[in-house]
Amino acid sequence: MPSRALAAETWSGTIVLADGLVVYVGPGATAARHRHDAIQIIWSPDRPIVLGAELGSVITHGAIIASREYHHFEANGAPVAIVLVEPAGRLGRRLNTIAQRSPDLSELNIDVPLPVTTQPTVVVDWAHSLITSITSDTVRPGRDGVRGEVREACRLIDARLDDAPPLADTASQVGYSPRQLRRIFADEIGMPYRRYILWRRFRHALLAVRDGADLTTAAAAAGFADSAHFSRAFRQRFGLTPSEILPLLTVADADFVDD
Repeated sequence: MPSRALAAETWSGTIVLADGLVVYVGPGATAARHRHDAIQIIWSPDRPIVLGAELGSVITHGAIIASREYHHFEANGAPVAIVLVEPAGRLGRRLNTIAQRSPDLSELNIDVPLPVTTQPTVVVDWAHSLITSITSDTVRPGRDGVRGEVREACRLIDARLDDAPPLADTASQVGYSPRQLRRIFADEIGMPYRRYILWRRFRHALLAVRDGADLTTAAAAAGFADSAHFSRAFRQRFGLTPSEILPLLTVADADFVDD
C-alpha cells in the first residue's frame, strides 16, 4: 500500500492549478516518502523545514527535488509554498539540473517572501518570480525548446483524453516512428508518453469537477474506468484522494506554460 504523501487533516491551505503548474500555499505539515513526475519546489522563508531526499537530509528554508526522485519532509505547521512544475522544455531541464546538483535552495541566497494573497493569478506570477530567482534567468516556462511534432502529439492527447490514442497512432500522425516518438517525447516533455497521458487526465478530471461535474462523470470524461479508478490512481501518485484535494482547489485564469 502506498504511503500517504500528505496528511489531509493538516494540509488546509489553497491549491492553485494552472496549465503546467500546481502551487500549494498555506500551513505545511508532513509529506511521507513519495515521488512524481513533476519537479517540486518547497519554499518556507519564515521557518526551516526538514527535507529528506536521495542526496541525504537537510534542515533548510527551501528545496528543489528533481522529477521522479523520492523525497519526504516535515514542515511543522510553518507557512509554506509547494510548487509542482511540469518537467517539459528548457525550463524543466534547467530545474532538474539544479535539483540534481543540490536540492538545498538556501545556498542560492534567494529572497522571495510568500505570496500575500492566494488569488490565483497572483500565485502564478509569484511562482514565476520564485523560479526566476532559482534559475537566475528568465527561461520561458512550458514547452519552449520542444519541437513542433511533440507539441502536436500533446495536442492530440489532450483532444482524446477519454480514449487516448496509442503511441503508434500519434507517431503516425506527427510523422515519426513509434520508437522515435517514444524517445523524443520522454526527452522533451520530461516524462514517458503513457505517464503524460495520466498526468493530463488527472488535470482534466479535476477541472471537470470544478466546473460542476460529479466525480463519476469527470472520471469517465478523462478516460478513467470509473470514479474508484480515478481516486485510486490519484492517491497512488499524490498521496491524497481527489475528494481531499478539491475543497482546496482554485484554478488560475492565466496559465503557466507558454505554448
